[in-house]
Amino acid sequence: MASRGFLTIAFNPAYYGESGGTPRDMNSIDSSVECYQAAVDYLSNLDIVDSEKIGIIGICG
Repeated sequence: MASRGFLTIAFNPAYYGESGGTPRDMNSIDSSVECYQAAVDYLSNLDIVDSEKIGIIGICG
């Protein structure tokens, strides 16, 4: 997608990925929604992003 001009961001929701801490591998819809909202908030505050054109593609999200 980046090669076609899209700005992209990849992240792991809380409790997954390579970071430490507990709990681990906890599946929480509320937590996942908060993580996606935080990612959109982050992107919408970048000067190079048109906040009216943000979309999300989630794999198992």
